[in-house]
Amino acid sequence: MIQVLLCVFCANGAGKSSLLETVADMNSPSTRIVRGSTILKESLGVASYEALESISAQEKKQALLKGMSSLTVEGGSHTTIVDTHLVVPMRSLTTCVVEDMWDERLLELFQGFVYVSAPAATIAQRRRMDTGRPLRAMRATLQVCAEDLQLNAKRWDEISPSMKNKKVIINDQTILVGAQKIMDFLQTLS
Repeated sequence: MIQVLLCVFCANGAGKSSLLETVADMNSPSTRIVRGSTILKESLGVASYEALESISAQEKKQALLKGMSSLTVEGGSHTTIVDTHLVVPMRSLTTCVVEDMWDERLLELFQGFVYVSAPAATIAQRRRMDTGRPLRAMRATLQVCAEDLQLNAKRWDEISPSMKNKKVIINDQTILVGAQKIMDFLQTLS
């Protein structure tokens, strides 16, 4: 039986959670979605996103890699999709520190990678609607969202050549079109 690990990257609010829920519905029960933030919070013993901001980038990166390394499931055919970020801009009133969450060891861990993109205005709107994360909603300006997109796209462009044919890009499309593109990509990996 085949196990597939797929990693999906994008800026906060680009729509990957909705997209991945649709993929899981289309491919279930053999698909599970794991959020990178959940891996981090569990590994580091913190409960909130705000608490994650106080932990060093290196410590978060190591916890994320360790958590992702433990995702294989014993026996059976299974697809695990990790919803995460390439870079995470950490903003205060006066500074922006960019945490690079990519690690070359992920190339060995995952069979495929997906990059999701959307217009900055769409991302800003989605972030403002996120009532569970008030800091993210407060930072949902068009300029901030455009910067976040640019930072993630730049990092994707830097690392994607090393992924060879293990990658696919989903631009802002309808959820069903994007989900079908991921489903088609999964077929090439199994």
